[in-house]
Amino acid sequence: MNWNTPNRPDIDLSFTNEQIDSVPRQGPADDAIAALIIEMVDQTMKLNLDNLREELSEYGAWDSEELSDNNANIERWIWISVYDTRENRE
Repeated sequence: MNWNTPNRPDIDLSFTNEQIDSVPRQGPADDAIAALIIEMVDQTMKLNLDNLREELSEYGAWDSEELSDNNANIERWIWISVYDTRENRE
């Protein structure tokens, strides 16, 4: 298992190597992320959505209206976490 570690255990996710490798390094990753959301439903149901929103707001890429969409935030977080975890793994 590979973990992303944002210093907030209540938004931490774990990935298998296969899950990480299922997300393309370049180009659109929407389908791969959608598949991971389904695979990872047990983990995503445990995320503290308020803390996730706060973490994502620190990136400065989304406004408060965009960050009010919890489903989109989960997608964003999986995408960010996969790439961070891949980078840390290599």
